[in-house]
Amino acid sequence: MMLDELTPERISLDLDVPTKKRTLEVIAQLCAPASEQAACFQALVDREKLGSTGLGHGVALPHARIAGLEKPTACFLHLQKPIQFESIDEQAVDLIFGLLVPESENDTHLRILANIASIFTQAEIRESLRHASSPGEALQILSNAKGDSALAS
Repeated sequence: MMLDELTPERISLDLDVPTKKRTLEVIAQLCAPASEQAACFQALVDREKLGSTGLGHGVALPHARIAGLEKPTACFLHLQKPIQFESIDEQAVDLIFGLLVPESENDTHLRILANIASIFTQAEIRESLRHASSPGEALQILSNAKGDSALAS
């Protein structure tokens, strides 16, 4: 994967969140400095208002471009219980990859999104992530995953 900013500290497995809104708050908390969390949360909410980032197959990819952010930052969440995310296939979501990207890096943003979406289309990766027993194991699965390599350059 092309995203070096995903660390074990930004991976939460077996997370108990009841709603999409609370999930977006957790993403902001994991990805943004304390002083920027409210703005990042609002940017994620605003992006969801444009259309759900639920990809289907129990996966969501909430993302936003953030003014003042220096580099892309990501987190990964596996939820204890799937939540409604208004996904394309109407399935509840339990795998969530959150992404914040500097506002000026539109091409980078689109490349990362496409690569991550490509990774999550693979059923074996989704199942491996659902069974990961530690943040390190989840990071290893995501790091070894091969998305569309044409998009990863």
